[in-house]
Amino acid sequence: MTTEAERGRQILLSYRKLSRLVEVKRERLRALMESATRITPQLSGDRVSGGGAGRRTEEIVVRRVDLERQLESSIMELEAMSARIERAVNAVPDLDQRTLLEMRYLSGASWPRIRAFLAIAEATSYRLQRAALASFAAEFEKLDSP
Repeated sequence: MTTEAERGRQILLSYRKLSRLVEVKRERLRALMESATRITPQLSGDRVSGGGAGRRTEEIVVRRVDLERQLESSIMELEAMSARIERAVNAVPDLDQRTLLEMRYLSGASWPRIRAFLAIAEATSYRLQRAALASFAAEFEKLDSP
């Protein structure tokens, strides 16, 4: 496989990993939100003096808000990278190449399913893949250019 095609393949393989990572971070954010409802100071009829449990609760809330912001920022970055990959795939001019990329790398379809859908032989699928990956890599690079 050519260097450009291999680079394109590595970028596309990262797409599904990015999707899984976004889901992991979203789940972590949901858990963080749920646990935020459990942070309440113990109140009693006694007079409250400074510091103590109230200060600790405040520190926990501040840490959680910071973590929530970090997770949201991270999710936005991952989603932006996924969207960039999708734009590059959609910019591949050849319909068969684009279909192969969408099926294999964005949807995770098997090679037999892709070959049947495109009605191509195994050897043809290898040639089409190399060309598709090279086209994708070129389109992906164009997205970096002004």
